[in-house]
Amino acid sequence: MTMTNLSPTKGQTRVRYIGPDSWGRPVFKDEEGNYYKSTELDPEGGYPNASPEEKGGIWLNLCTSEPSNDPEGEPGYIVASSMFVLVE
Repeated sequence: MTMTNLSPTKGQTRVRYIGPDSWGRPVFKDEEGNYYKSTELDPEGGYPNASPEEKGGIWLNLCTSEPSNDPEGEPGYIVASSMFVLVE
């Protein structure tokens, strides 16, 4: 599953990987300042160096961050990976 695309389709949100939180979970941020995180741990070497299988697991377990403006927030609601486009 590859999420990289610079041209989101209607209804998709552009997010950037910003690094792991203090628990080692990958964190992403959208253009409006909302954070999302996976319940999977960030792979060794970080998300950019993860295998396709590891990236797929991260996206399948992507959640809102609660509160949404806190990269250290708790994982909240699961979100559909199809809602996002990863901008590198």
